[in-house]
Amino acid sequence: MSATMVQSAGVMLVAMAMSSMLSAWLYTPFRRAVGNLSPSSRSLVTFCYALTAPTVVIITAFMQFTPWIEQMPVLPHCHDGVCDQHSPLITAQSAGSVALLALAGVLSTVCLIGAIRALLLAHQRLRTLFALGRPSADQARLIVDTNHLFAWCCGLLRPRIVLSRGLVETLTEEELQVVLAHEEAHAARFDNLRNLSARWSTVLWPTSARKRIREDLADDNERACDAAVLSRVGDQGVLQRVARLVTGPHASTERFHWSGYSATNAASPAPAGFALVSLCMLQLIIASAASHALIEVVVQIGGAG
Repeated sequence: MSATMVQSAGVMLVAMAMSSMLSAWLYTPFRRAVGNLSPSSRSLVTFCYALTAPTVVIITAFMQFTPWIEQMPVLPHCHDGVCDQHSPLITAQSAGSVALLALAGVLSTVCLIGAIRALLLAHQRLRTLFALGRPSADQARLIVDTNHLFAWCCGLLRPRIVLSRGLVETLTEEELQVVLAHEEAHAARFDNLRNLSARWSTVLWPTSARKRIREDLADDNERACDAAVLSRVGDQGVLQRVARLVTGPHASTERFHWSGYSATNAASPAPAGFALVSLCMLQLIIASAASHALIEVVVQIGGAG
């Protein structure tokens, strides 16, 4: 077993765990800080915030190939009378090393299997939905033969819009164009891909924080699409009528969250972007310094020295 493998696995594991915990802990003040952004900007910075932990892991992985950068956050300390900055001292053949590699491997495998399973289930559901539906006259969307009122944007890389026959028959042409514009905004923004990426990027967050950021991101995405529709339609009365229909007692979805947002009150997203970069750098420093000591302790368990 390579000492480099042990070091890389240990650093990446610690980086993921610590970055996830720090991000979850700081999420509440982060949301307060971005509260005045436009829905579109708030959605983007919240999505980037959710990606903080995997971003830290990727950067720490590259840092393994540049030891002088990796050692910078580590304070000089002594081993057998030698005191300096150095990479973690690895005992490759030890119970601790095996456990460290095994834990990193198990977590990576579980996440990979879970992501593949989620994609396969989503693909199976989409195939079933497409089999039950029929293309619209212009082939741009799919119509499902049901009286329920719903409109969905399905798919990750090639989003498709799915409407119910009940919705098409219930709405006026003007109202239907509002719904289509809303779902087209989802497709243009790749919101399904954003939500899925955020879901797996926060997998190590505590449950309550993980649930909150996912709900916040989904709500921000909805409001960003509503704001995009408002900029095109301009008639708030139409938006309100559609919102009542799509979220009413006979609707099978509540994906339309119109609100009277005004872009004139939006704050600049630049401070939030600077804060995200600063947070990422802080977590890199903390993860690098903490992983050094932890790895040296763990790999000595059951080793020869």
